[in-house]
Amino acid sequence: MDSFFIRRPEFRATWDAINRKSEDMFRISSALSEQLTTQTSQAAKERHDVVCVVAYLRDHDYFYDAISSILDQTRKPDRVVIGIDNAYQDNASQDIQLASRALESADIHVSTELFAGLNGPYHIFNSIISKMNDAVLLWLHDSDDISHPTRLEKQIAFMDYHQLDICGSFELRFDQAGYELFQYPVNVSRALSIEPGHCMLWPSSLIKASLWRKLGGCSDAFRFGADTEFQLRACFVARMGNLPSFLYARRRRSNSLTSSINTGLRSWTRGYINSIYKAEYYQRQMIRSSGKEPVLTPRFSVANGQFGGERCIDTLTDSSV
Repeated sequence: MDSFFIRRPEFRATWDAINRKSEDMFRISSALSEQLTTQTSQAAKERHDVVCVVAYLRDHDYFYDAISSILDQTRKPDRVVIGIDNAYQDNASQDIQLASRALESADIHVSTELFAGLNGPYHIFNSIISKMNDAVLLWLHDSDDISHPTRLEKQIAFMDYHQLDICGSFELRFDQAGYELFQYPVNVSRALSIEPGHCMLWPSSLIKASLWRKLGGCSDAFRFGADTEFQLRACFVARMGNLPSFLYARRRRSNSLTSSINTGLRSWTRGYINSIYKAEYYQRQMIRSSGKEPVLTPRFSVANGQFGGERCIDTLTDSSV
């Protein structure tokens, strides 16, 4: 199967033009450009052990687009782990076989893990990453989205140069009708020191594995929204920033967690859960202002038995997602 960029060369051309304009706006094509180029060159030589983690529900036909964009990276990850949600015993299905062969042909070690029932991406991330003792950087990726070919190389360089613990990027959201551009704060640490919010795109993130372990992973009691929750804990101990380039293209689908009626960005369930996360953020601020250090492990998680160990999303919506 051909790469997404081979099938859609006009998409790549438009994307590159958008990024040139964005980099000009943020002045990284002048003063910082030379430094970034040097850092990128060094990053390509340094051997960061980068593990790409992909959670896949098999509810769409865009999986190979995501895999091909990983293969198209100028700096490829060292390993790719695919977590298959609601899986049966047919782990040798055609789409997984195709992806595995393509990754292995590029000398990328690939493995798959099967998860029975509907778990959501955060439980899959926690389960997979908890078994990695040697990973240095975690490169997250949704199974239906597309990374720009320079994403990983530029993120490693930007992370190293600014000594970040988490590095994200700007976002391009697209469907058959067209695309929209979404910018996030470049200095996420500063933004989150002022007020709680959603300041980086979770699947565009490059995260130090040591930070993930320090924070105890992400909250996995819900199948959505844990990216915001993770950021509102990480900001108390981590340096966080976004590379001002649109390096991640998120596909808009009506049945995705960010678009569906039950769990979409404007749903009442997501608003309710985010209000809990923001309240937790303010509580941590109060604890720190009193001279104490707040607890930064996830309060709401199946692992620690909250909500009776059940996936509480089904109690907040009319049906499972």
